Amino acid sequence: MPVQLSPRQRDSLDYEEPDVTDSRLMFRSLSLESSQYDHYDNQDDRRPSSGGPDTSTTRRRARQRRSDVVEAPPFNYTTVADGDVFRLIVLLPGNPSSAIECQLLLENALRPSRTYRCLSYCWGSEVRDAAILCDGFRFPVTKNLHRALRCLRQPKKNVLIWVDQICINQFDAKERAHQVTLMKHIFSHARKVVIWLGEEANKSKELCDYAEKMRDLGRTDRSSSSLGRILSPKHLQDAIQNLLNRPWFQRVWVIPEVALAQNVDVVCGGSRITWDNLVRLIRDTQLPETSGFNKQTALPGNPRQRIAIISQMIASQRKALLHTDITQLLILAKSSQATEVRDRVYAFYGLTLLSTYPDYGCPVEKLYIDITEHYINSLLWDDYYSRWHGLSEQQRTQQLMSILYSAGKLHQHLKLPSWIPDWTFAWYQAPF
Repeated sequence: MPVQLSPRQRDSLDYEEPDVTDSRLMFRSLSLESSQYDHYDNQDDRRPSSGGPDTSTTRRRARQRRSDVVEAPPFNYTTVADGDVFRLIVLLPGNPSSAIECQLLLENALRPSRTYRCLSYCWGSEVRDAAILCDGFRFPVTKNLHRALRCLRQPKKNVLIWVDQICINQFDAKERAHQVTLMKHIFSHARKVVIWLGEEANKSKELCDYAEKMRDLGRTDRSSSSLGRILSPKHLQDAIQNLLNRPWFQRVWVIPEVALAQNVDVVCGGSRITWDNLVRLIRDTQLPETSGFNKQTALPGNPRQRIAIISQMIASQRKALLHTDITQLLILAKSSQATEVRDRVYAFYGLTLLSTYPDYGCPVEKLYIDITEHYINSLLWDDYYSRWHGLSEQQRTQQLMSILYSAGKLHQHLKLPSWIPDWTFAWYQAPF
């Protein structure tokens, strides 16, 4: 059934690169908390100064206020709750002191006509205590996203990027559910996925420099003194552990976002390295055995294990195969953090033959029962499922036992039958 588009949406589909001199760039920035909107006519802000000394500190604080808070009429979505349409944002150019501005446009998830990136990040908080301008309207965002957009914004050119917090109406459960079904296409068609880990801290810049230098030297010369000048072995271990302790590595949605990507960059403050270089560095660095190890959750508490599983998924995607077994998905899902507990299942919609259409109104217990029945029936009776995953008879049995082993009344918070895994309960490696 064709998607019914409003005139505004049709205009978005015929999008042309915006003029960087767009008059909307001259919106003046006022108080985020204020609900009263001033009238303006796209002229420079000519408010009188306070009369105080015009010091560099005063100017710097003024620039910070202008860039972090905006005032304009609130933004309202036009729904995209069906069809193959998804939103992208055009992140408009700007200098470090200017407010962040973007424009929304529509794209076809199955056959995108534009080259774009996707942003993978942590919200950091549900509180949207910063704001940007979206299509000229005030759009609240979380502080961590605000920092990420500021880092990704270019001074003179547009950046076309998908960002969940803006491109999906998070207050429309029907639209959120439908967009989940498009995630596989959105991320697999993106030219690059950009991981935002946060601001520079705990020698993250030196760690990125080390990874790039190690790549340049190659595997045969990693004892070079030039590496030691960047980070000593002890500082290298500490820097890696601090990086792996960042919240991004524990979130459930980042798993499919990276696994489905063609290319992945990792951004930390002003530093950038490729995902492959980061994985290589973590893999080749000797860390203490207890590094990232949680006695209660065992394997999932180890970020290196999570990265190894994600890397296997990426390798399968690049070979046009998907041998990710249910055991791995259970480990990742049950050990990941998610604000919405249904996302422990829905996050893997694009990585499996999941027949359950996302429904955020579905009771959690019913969802977990339905998904377990689906997997068990697929393993027992669906030969196509086994061929698609490349499973032997022995592997099918092992996966079936993994499902049953992760269930049980001792491993449940919710009121579920004893044979149903509770995805809100951490995975245990061993029963003792």
